[in-house]
Amino acid sequence: MLSKYDSSFHRLLTAIFSRSMKFPTDVPGLFTLGEIRLDVAAWRSVLLHSNFPSQCVLEQVMFRKASKREQHEFIVLYFRHWDASVSATAHVVVDRTPKSYSNDSGSSTPTTQSSSGIASPSALQTPALDSVSTSPDTGTSPHKYLKSRYGQYKRLCTLTFSATSARPSATQISVLLSVISTHAPNYHLYQFQCYWFASTIWEAIKQLFPGYLESTCKGSALPAMILRWIRQTV
Repeated sequence: MLSKYDSSFHRLLTAIFSRSMKFPTDVPGLFTLGEIRLDVAAWRSVLLHSNFPSQCVLEQVMFRKASKREQHEFIVLYFRHWDASVSATAHVVVDRTPKSYSNDSGSSTPTTQSSSGIASPSALQTPALDSVSTSPDTGTSPHKYLKSRYGQYKRLCTLTFSATSARPSATQISVLLSVISTHAPNYHLYQFQCYWFASTIWEAIKQLFPGYLESTCKGSALPAMILRWIRQTV
């Protein structure tokens, strides 16, 4: 039988454990209940109307690539909750598709592409849909969610920010995404596609927030010619 002291201590531990396990839902557009999917401009607007996103810092960035279909590239951002006593991380998926593409498969190929695999002139450029989404599996690994959207995928590179570095906030990242999207608002099959969008986000974060550790999977480095162009652009 527990003593009064033991019982009180047990209740305290239970409260602490429950708080640490419960996924917070107090930051619209970031820490919410269920899935959200917004274009980058709308996401920026949601974050700017809240006080908390500026306190939610970026811990990690992952550059990922789908293994099948058209090998769609996308970025996954990991943000730490503003309350240090709450052990919670929001994972945010960022990618670019043609606006005309309605299938949620994550493919970045316009629907007007011919069966031969060669894009028709009308498919080369169309309005882009630059979107931000969070997993409906709040508080859990995003692997299941990403696999359901993109199928099999692989990690190309990772940026990790230490606690002692000047980590960017969710608000700063939302502004950066809007600037990049505005720079090239149209999806172009051979120039401003998902690869350009993900690569530009990647390089821009590296240049603006240098306090990171980068790890690259073997054989997955970004081509030097593309990197030079991105650095000149951003």
